[in-house]
Amino acid sequence: MMECFFVVDEEIGGKTRPVDKLVHAPLRGGLRGRGKKDVWIDVGSVVLLANTGLGGTPWKIMSVFNDRQIARYQELRPDADKRIFARASTDAPTEDGGVEFIAEDEEVDVDDI
Repeated sequence: MMECFFVVDEEIGGKTRPVDKLVHAPLRGGLRGRGKKDVWIDVGSVVLLANTGLGGTPWKIMSVFNDRQIARYQELRPDADKRIFARASTDAPTEDGGVEFIAEDEEVDVDDI
C-alpha cells in the first residue's frame, strides 16, 4: 500500500475550489512480482491513480511517470498544481553531492569500550 496525494476540484459554498485528497492505494498486479524490476516507486514519485469503485480498495496505482512523462504533462497542463511535482527533501544531497557528517567534539577511545 502506498499513500497517494492528489488535488481535485470540488464545489464548496457555490464556488469551485481545489481540495487536497490523501488515499491509500495498492500497486496493480502487473507492477508486483516479476514486473517490479521495471518500476520503482519512491517518496515524491508521480503516479497514475485510478478509481476502481470497489469497496475494499477504491484506488489503485496503475503506472509510474518517468521524468520525460512528467515534463510532457507539465507542458500540456501548465495550470496543474505545482505541489504534485515537488520532490520530497528527505534525502537531499549536499552542495558537494555527498553526505554531510556531524563532527563529534570528543574522540572515542576504543580501549574503553
